[in-house]
Amino acid sequence: MTARRQQTRGAQTQQAIIEAALAVVDERGHRDLDIQGVCARAEASVGSFYHHLGSLEGLHAAVFDAILADYRRAIGAALQPRRSPRTFVEALVRAHVEWVCEHPRRARVLYELRGGLEPAHDAEVRSGTRAFLVQIEESVARWRDRIRPLPAVLLQPLVIGPAETLTRQWLAGRLPEGFDPRDVADELARAAWRAVGLEP
Repeated sequence: MTARRQQTRGAQTQQAIIEAALAVVDERGHRDLDIQGVCARAEASVGSFYHHLGSLEGLHAAVFDAILADYRRAIGAALQPRRSPRTFVEALVRAHVEWVCEHPRRARVLYELRGGLEPAHDAEVRSGTRAFLVQIEESVARWRDRIRPLPAVLLQPLVIGPAETLTRQWLAGRLPEGFDPRDVADELARAAWRAVGLEP
């Protein structure tokens, strides 16, 4: 087997392990991740697991990255194309609420594992988040004359902050039984626009 084929096969094995882990997360949550179970599901050897991911913590990190990428793709897809700053801001809020409600176990991974990342990994996540937010800020900047003159650091807390707080409370089971954040997504979206927009 050539080096390139070995590399391709290795990447496929690693991806299969991560996808198996994501399936476990979707079914039972990240606390049920275990090396033997994930390897059996991925039809991969335990040796391959350790070769590609190193440890259970390495699997957690890979799952975190995969879920974060999925979240960012969902948000990005919801924002294109938008013809006005209001539809842009409101779409951002709705997309966040929708993704969390559709993938509650994945959302818990982002919230619960974030604080336990290794320093180097944490720095990578912070860098990626900054780049992601800059893209959003640049998109909003083309409508500068229709957005309140706010410091850039306030844009994310004002727009997505309330929706993020609500969805965190929902994930933690702190809201009334049967409550669905999607039922108030429109109100959250309108509130976000009122916080940053110059138009009604």
